[in-house]
Amino acid sequence: MKEIVSFFRSFIVAFSIYSKIPMPRFEWDGSDMRYHLVFFPFVGAIAGAIGIGCYHLSLICGAERLPFVLIAGALIILFTGGLHIDGMMDTMDAIHSYQPKEKKLEIMKDPHVGAFAIISLAVYLMLFIAFVYDITDKSAWYILCSAPVISRALCGLLIMTTKNAKDEGMLKAETKDSPKRLIIAFLTVELVIILALVGLLSIIATGALIIVQLLVLVFYRRMACRQFGGMSGDLAGCYVCVSELFTAFTLFVLGKGGIL
Repeated sequence: MKEIVSFFRSFIVAFSIYSKIPMPRFEWDGSDMRYHLVFFPFVGAIAGAIGIGCYHLSLICGAERLPFVLIAGALIILFTGGLHIDGMMDTMDAIHSYQPKEKKLEIMKDPHVGAFAIISLAVYLMLFIAFVYDITDKSAWYILCSAPVISRALCGLLIMTTKNAKDEGMLKAETKDSPKRLIIAFLTVELVIILALVGLLSIIATGALIIVQLLVLVFYRRMACRQFGGMSGDLAGCYVCVSELFTAFTLFVLGKGGIL
């Protein structure tokens, strides 16, 4: 019974941390966060649903797609609170400081925004909009809207299989009491389910996404361990952004190649 309560509370914690949906308030402790990463992809599913809703709204209105692409992006950022974009900006500031690991971790904790954070965000948004705007096929758009689920499932697996960069901080607090094997099993099942659904739309796109995302995951994990000594909350947020950008890029390339 205690584990069931902990599981339910972890659901509330996950949506409290990773979304702006109002959730019941209570005092958290370690047991309340034991399973919260299991529900991380669920937050992504709602973000994907927002994207699908905006796509169909653009079809109904018969309007230009660009405004609806921008609206979808804005709504998703508002829904998530921009948490992952914040992580990406902090990470880019730290990486481009070219300082030792300890100094990079200090830079990520600094609330001030550096020049490289702004530059990286601008480049990221321009690339993402360019890739997404050119996706016109309905199936491709549905696959794109699976990106928030895929990125969060993979991010959870990355967190669970990589040591923490520091012995304090949000990520350490969130994962120290988590049953790693059970969470990895849940996240793997969720990832398989979303990829199976994508496979119903396009086997080729699914295969391409698996290859690209595995390469991104391996490269990112190596980068995090080499430059920061492991994972942190900001690095996890940055990974979500990078993973979603490469999903958009993959679909863009497949579309240009006439495969989608």
